[in-house]
Amino acid sequence: MLKSDYRAPEVNYPINWTKGDVDGNTSPFDWEEFNDPNLDNWLHSVMTSNNDIAIAALRIHRAQLDAERTGITNTPALKAALSMDGKNS
Repeated sequence: MLKSDYRAPEVNYPINWTKGDVDGNTSPFDWEEFNDPNLDNWLHSVMTSNNDIAIAALRIHRAQLDAERTGITNTPALKAALSMDGKNS
């Protein structure tokens, strides 16, 4: 039998969820901040000549449109219902 000493790390979830800024940019940084013309040229070349990247970008865009159309959001939601009928048990 295999045994592992792995223990899942403790996760601290926030008490309240907040919706982040929605500006359409999900990148952790802006690659233009590097101010590197070689990087700019290379990325432009890749984005204009790589069909796989173009197809992936179109698929992502389509998924975003589908999510908007069906009302799916990227924020957690909690729904609950409470009813009372006035009877004592």
